[in-house]
Amino acid sequence: MTFQRERAETFDLGRIVSRTFGTIQSNLAAFYALALVCSGVPTALLQMVRLGAGAHADPASAVAMMSNYSVLLGALVSVIAKAICSCFLISGALAAFEGRRQTIGDQVRAGLAVILPVFGIEILSWIAIGATSLLLVVPGFIVMCMLSVAVPAEVAERAGVIGALSRSAALTKGRRWSIFGALLLYFLVIAFTGGIITLVAGLFFFGGVNKTYLTAENGLLAYVGVIVMAIVTAAYTMIGAVGLAALYAELRLVKEGPQTQSLAEVFA
Repeated sequence: MTFQRERAETFDLGRIVSRTFGTIQSNLAAFYALALVCSGVPTALLQMVRLGAGAHADPASAVAMMSNYSVLLGALVSVIAKAICSCFLISGALAAFEGRRQTIGDQVRAGLAVILPVFGIEILSWIAIGATSLLLVVPGFIVMCMLSVAVPAEVAERAGVIGALSRSAALTKGRRWSIFGALLLYFLVIAFTGGIITLVAGLFFFGGVNKTYLTAENGLLAYVGVIVMAIVTAAYTMIGAVGLAALYAELRLVKEGPQTQSLAEVFA
């Protein structure tokens, strides 16, 4: 699958979806392995630690434990793991759009080269989105859409933190409502499917809809549930990262048409 070399007249959500899932299908083993190791496994290990700590605790102490540090630690681990994983997967996806297949080692090396700028981009993006959301909800969504392809821009173009944020703002200008629609569709699909999976997992593995990982009354079955949820989390991480790369590719196609510099040259 390659970048189109002719200018596209309109932003096409169907083209993004097609490029996302076509690229995943062609690179499923490598992409999913990276997502599982870098995102699913850390999440699962943290949840298993929670299970071990809370399995023999009474509900009141388990709830108290969750409300203190474990939730914050889990959120931090999840954000860091997904950021690292996204660097690897976006690198592989962008290479695939150019018709090149990167090995897992190639993706890891390319991702590690930009991991620090990506952390900076994520931090500044969340600060900007949070600050504008305190004013009104709509400005927060606008900023989110404006900065949505900063990470792929950094992976592809190595522009630095501020350069990637500026590049994202330029690429998304005039297309932000379309991007909002694409992101909203993605989040709705994830929320719907994730809600069903969480409901089923709660009933089957954790003994009830309102059970938490810390109140593991089903013993070994709860640990199996954690593994299942990690497998699902890895799939969502993979789809989200490749989808962002596809969004970036679509914006370049619409805004710039034929590429003056191929991604192969950038990665060389």
